[in-house]
Amino acid sequence: MFMNSDYAAVLFDNRLQVHVIEPDPDISDERETRLFPDKDGGGKITCAALTTEFLIFGTETGSLQYFFLEDWQFVNEFRHVIGIRAIFPDLSGTKLIFIDDKSDGIIYNPVNDAVLEIPTFSPSIQGVLWDNWPQDKNVFCAYDTERMYTYSFWKKTVNGSQCQLLGATKLPFGYKPLMLYNGDVSCQTPSGKLGFVRLVTHEFVVADGQDSVSPQETRTNFQQALSLKRFEDAWTYASSLDSSREAWLDLAKASLHHMDIEFAIRVYRQIGDVGMVWSLEGIQVIEDENLLSGYVSMFMENFDLAQDLFLASTNPIAALEMRRDLLHWEQALKLAKALAPEQIPDISREYAQQLEFMGDYGGALSHYNKGMTDTSRDNASCLGGVARTSIRTGDIRKGVGLAMRSDNRQLQKDCAAILQGMKQLNESALYEKAQ
Repeated sequence: MFMNSDYAAVLFDNRLQVHVIEPDPDISDERETRLFPDKDGGGKITCAALTTEFLIFGTETGSLQYFFLEDWQFVNEFRHVIGIRAIFPDLSGTKLIFIDDKSDGIIYNPVNDAVLEIPTFSPSIQGVLWDNWPQDKNVFCAYDTERMYTYSFWKKTVNGSQCQLLGATKLPFGYKPLMLYNGDVSCQTPSGKLGFVRLVTHEFVVADGQDSVSPQETRTNFQQALSLKRFEDAWTYASSLDSSREAWLDLAKASLHHMDIEFAIRVYRQIGDVGMVWSLEGIQVIEDENLLSGYVSMFMENFDLAQDLFLASTNPIAALEMRRDLLHWEQALKLAKALAPEQIPDISREYAQQLEFMGDYGGALSHYNKGMTDTSRDNASCLGGVARTSIRTGDIRKGVGLAMRSDNRQLQKDCAAILQGMKQLNESALYEKAQ
């Protein structure tokens, strides 16, 4: 049986009946009770749950349906590929975990039908409890007969929605978890009494008792606060650690990972990193989530993810700008072909200069040639590069000819020095012109 303040629901023989607890004269008789599935079928019902607003049930065919009690009608339906065995919504019904016939645990968002598989989900899981504490509404624990596994689920991180296993807590023999609140699990004991178990992921002490805590315990408490996204608690612990800069950096990275730009600015200002403060303040007003996440990924040196996010944003050219700033010329050329072909000559010239410096004269020659256009102001630089690399790759006549026709005295000296190093002393005309 399932109950809320107004309705009760009973699952029997793969059917579900919902009934009003106290009849209201203002409500029509047809809204006092209803039996599911309707006459037109819909599959056998295998599980159900009742929240304040919704009656939710799953079927053996993989259908997950939301029935809105106030309007007395279905408002959402999701189709899973296999049957659904159990469902566990949060208090509001806006987040739900279901276990399918393969014993996989999946988080479902009814707002956009997004699903996310829960990592390392044990096939022996018997139930799931969402934390009822408002600040931990994205924390839940799954339990079997021996352990309780604490997970965090975040809808908005730099990597998108993310679910992470935080730790496992031993469950006393015969205890059955009933409710989770701020890390405390209320359980029914074998004798029928109420017992409590503290999750190991929530064992960090309150800030007022830090004087009696060892540095190692403080570090552990700090990491636990980070994993639960309790940044204010983590700030308190970071302030008391001797190697505080490392802790501050961990806190800054965690806040960036969760896209809390304002808190990250606060942390970087605390450790005196002016450059990061300015950079974050510059992107703080960006409304495009993909673009904002792209810049955050770039600051965290996750450049491949940043490129993917930039390309999915309203400003894909930012991916090209990032690769150019990082001197990632191969990736920059690929992006330029798709996004900004007019930048290919400039990128080719800059790439050629790097290749020449590294001693890859054949590659440099190829990109110097690609860097020349009919209107470019940098053609002289490219011609000089072609002259130098032509000589180094064995085409001495071409390189000397370009240098002789050039008015660049420095280019002629450079080419003369290259020839001298190659023992090509017969090109005396170039030496004379370089004087």
